[in-house]
Amino acid sequence: MKLSKKELSLLLELIYGIILIFLFLPHLKEFKGDLFLNLNASIGFVIALIITSIVYFAVGFTLIELFYIKKKKDFVDERELLIDLKLYKWGFYLYEIVLTGLFVHLIIQGDFSSLSENILFYAFTFIISISIVKSLSRLILYRTT
Repeated sequence: MKLSKKELSLLLELIYGIILIFLFLPHLKEFKGDLFLNLNASIGFVIALIITSIVYFAVGFTLIELFYIKKKKDFVDERELLIDLKLYKWGFYLYEIVLTGLFVHLIIQGDFSSLSENILFYAFTFIISISIVKSLSRLILYRTT
């Protein structure tokens, strides 16, 4: 199965989301509400996240560019534009569903103090999961259309 350059970059994004889940999510759960109070821990966490992201994407996209040397100019066709527009709409709906679900969960639970302790964990989890779903659906749409 030969993958195009765009499909490989989507796989790179998908793998990065999975790596974030396994490397950074457990550490974020340990902080709970102390992430804002303990600046040394939060600065170290943010710096590690930024450095990991830069190194991962720099190496990944460099390898992709080495394997796919441009011989002709890449152009964007209508199919790619339609896929992008469809995924922007799906991403918006996913964010709305997640935020609505979070508010409904908090209202049913009735405990707003737990939100302040775990707000970063919830936000990080939702952003990563939505990113993974969008990358996976974009990859599926590129492969099936």
